[in-house]
Amino acid sequence: MTCLGVLQRLKQETRARHRAVGRQLNLSRRLRTSHDYLSLLARLYGFYMPIKLRLNDVQGLGDPGLELDARPKTPLVLSDLHALVHGPRAITGIALCADPPEIAEVSQALGCLYVLEGATLGGEVIDREREGRLGLDPDDGGRFFASYGADVAEKWKAFGEAVTTHSGDAHAQSAIVASSCATFDAFGRWFQQETASREIRYPAHA
Repeated sequence: MTCLGVLQRLKQETRARHRAVGRQLNLSRRLRTSHDYLSLLARLYGFYMPIKLRLNDVQGLGDPGLELDARPKTPLVLSDLHALVHGPRAITGIALCADPPEIAEVSQALGCLYVLEGATLGGEVIDREREGRLGLDPDDGGRFFASYGADVAEKWKAFGEAVTTHSGDAHAQSAIVASSCATFDAFGRWFQQETASREIRYPAHA
């Protein structure tokens, strides 16, 4: 399979899940007020943190040239929470996802990262909307959706090349695609559970 083949499969076989998650998130609604935005950040932190821990345990993940240290997710969410809610209250009481996608080897990690890295592309639009509505820039609570700034397209291209490098056989390609689907499913479940979550509820003045 060629690089184009694996990327086409990822796009096609996750399309319905991607759209369903987008409808479920309804990010415009979550950017109406600073309280809505804080609740969104808390929920994202609860999903990204367990994934970060699983990615840290995957041996050989540095081999495809991903430079994961230059692709932070959880640290950016955490930075925004601390910028908006000072002190330990920023993360105290935030629920963590109990059933993140399985990430035991490199192919599964790449499939999961396809979802997380792909989110940075849509993050540019969200970033502009957030700044316009809430007046937040990357230095005062808007780092996560600003992600890589002007380097978003370059980072996405490099990620595609890393996926290509690792998807040299049908087994690896199928594992990558399956993991992407599982990540979308886990993300959807996590936000479906939101109304029953006991995560921290920030006061309106936070």
